[in-house]
Amino acid sequence: MDKKVEAAQSLLDEVSEGSSFKYKLQKKVKVGSKEYSELTLNFEALTGADMENIARLAEGERIGANISEFSKTYLMHVVARAAGITINELREFSMVDCTVLTLKAQGFLMGAASETTSD
Repeated sequence: MDKKVEAAQSLLDEVSEGSSFKYKLQKKVKVGSKEYSELTLNFEALTGADMENIARLAEGERIGANISEFSKTYLMHVVARAAGITINELREFSMVDCTVLTLKAQGFLMGAASETTSD
């Protein structure tokens, strides 16, 4: 297995405390005057209003008719909002980094859903 994939998988396997997740990018990214080497996702700060806005933005892009929690476009918007960056900035990140970040967002959303349905 590729070392980058292994590193990404180990990050997904680790349990992060609360709903905040710090991720060191596999590849640094410069967007305009900003340079990114890591991102902190604060899922806990997101609200129902964020969810509605994210859904509208993702739907406006009309890329497939997917269930939101499985749509990469939707998940990228969730990551961007949780990280406090724009979707266009996130689009400049490597595919490996975007994949890890969207999987983390999906895991958070699906984990939150399963917590509400457990006995």
